[in-house]
Amino acid sequence: MLKNINPIVEPELLFTLAKMGHGDEIVFSDIHFPAIPVATTFYKLEGVKFLS
Repeated sequence: MLKNINPIVEPELLFTLAKMGHGDEIVFSDIHFPAIPVATTFYKLEGVKFLS
């Protein structure tokens, strides 16, 4: 059971994380990373502001 999951995390991203196995990689980056040419799966969160 998943608890305390932030609502901005979309179900498709959670499903992808659940499917990942040993040796799989994931990158969380900003808008300036050229992910489209190198990614097999791409999720874009628009309008989300993260505070540090």
